[in-house]
Amino acid sequence: MFSDQYLGRRKTLILGAIAIFATSFFYATGGVVESFSFFVIGAILEGLSEAFISGTNEGLLFESMVELRKGKHFHEVSGRCQALWQAGMVIGTSLGFGVAYFYSLQTAMWLNLIFAFAIFIITLFLVEPKCLKKPHRTNVFLHMRQSLHNMVSNPLIRTITCARLLNYSAGEVLYRFEVAFFNVLIPLWAITFARIERQLLGVISFWFSGPVLNRFSFKKTLPAVVGIDVVTRSFGIIINSVASPFILPFSNLVFGVEMTASDTLLQREFSSEQRATIFSLISLLVNICKALLYVLIGVVADWWGIWLAMLAAITIKGSSIPLYLKISKLIKD
Repeated sequence: MFSDQYLGRRKTLILGAIAIFATSFFYATGGVVESFSFFVIGAILEGLSEAFISGTNEGLLFESMVELRKGKHFHEVSGRCQALWQAGMVIGTSLGFGVAYFYSLQTAMWLNLIFAFAIFIITLFLVEPKCLKKPHRTNVFLHMRQSLHNMVSNPLIRTITCARLLNYSAGEVLYRFEVAFFNVLIPLWAITFARIERQLLGVISFWFSGPVLNRFSFKKTLPAVVGIDVVTRSFGIIINSVASPFILPFSNLVFGVEMTASDTLLQREFSSEQRATIFSLISLLVNICKALLYVLIGVVADWWGIWLAMLAAITIKGSSIPLYLKISKLIKD
């Protein structure tokens, strides 16, 4: 809402970068002073940073592409940008593991401040798109009501939102619970390599998502990659062996294509006045659903074990496939 109606894309992202730096500072300091309150403040700031960034970075990229008259290539550029994000996770995981192993976790946390500050510096060089008119500032509640109405009344946005509630929330829960699942099957040090494998495959998926979508079309690709994702994860969970931690990451080979396709479809449907707001509303709903699933899957893990909990989560994720088939019918390639 701040991005759409008040501050614009650039200033909102700068505030998000400041919040990221403050988050890193409180997390690092909390380990030194051994105060739980510092971690609570850090968690609040982390949520604030996500609120500022969610929807704003995608909006900035899409509108910049439109200004350059390359809007139809958004999915290609977006995929490459997301690939760099995955590459950063590979570097961060590897560096964090090395520093924590040879020095200390505290040192790794302080080192994170350097990267957080670098993010802030980079945001200062962002340029606000000039191709779009300055939005008319409306009442906050009216703007939210209009955004909700457009989100619900648009069939494609509504269906993608419902699909994400099941697919993305269950996928995130699976990702978080993987560590507990892997810990039963392989040594702790090997889990790091399984995580790195996942991010490396994510780099490949995002980097080539544009060419894949150009070759096979959004209509055919989106439901197919979601199905492959579910089948791959299901196989890795069901066999329940030492190979599982290295099979499950292969789902990331299609994750990039899946995410790039759905993000692009949403951006095409949004208006500039509500682009970041609707995207943030979708993220909010997904996070609420995610929080509920954390509790539900956690209860299943406590009562019946982590294996059944993982099966429950993948079942929920698989229930989104019919929605993606419906999305393919709504797509106008």
